[in-house]
Amino acid sequence: MAGEEQSQTQRIYDRARELMAAGTSGKAAFEQISAEIGISAGTVQAAFYRAGHKSGIITARPRGGKVAPTAPPKKRGRPVGSKSAPKAAARPAPAPAPAAAPTVSVAAKLDQVARLLAEVAADVRALEADAANWRAVSKLVKG
Repeated sequence: MAGEEQSQTQRIYDRARELMAAGTSGKAAFEQISAEIGISAGTVQAAFYRAGHKSGIITARPRGGKVAPTAPPKKRGRPVGSKSAPKAAARPAPAPAPAAAPTVSVAAKLDQVARLLAEVAADVRALEADAANWRAVSKLVKG
């Protein structure tokens, strides 16, 4: 099956190159092949690039790393020696609101957590029993 898949991938690659050599755009070629063989255009495109990479005709573009900027970054702020007025002093940040007093005691929260943990433990035991039942049924079905 793998050999058949590789040969289909190679056939897709060859057909796409043929269409592109005749002046068809890549996207149009992928869509035409997609219609011819009944798979999505994205799958055709993936097969084309897979075959191209494997043969070494198409090389992967570098991923990650630093890319040289195309233009120097724009300078921000006012130019040095500018005669414009200085900025007004920034307002101080507002004082943080006082923390609200807790309305529920820590002991009550701990009791709530203990109840929830007990519920979770009961659910886990029920799921483990269900899993054991499924394993038993599976053994019976497999014979």
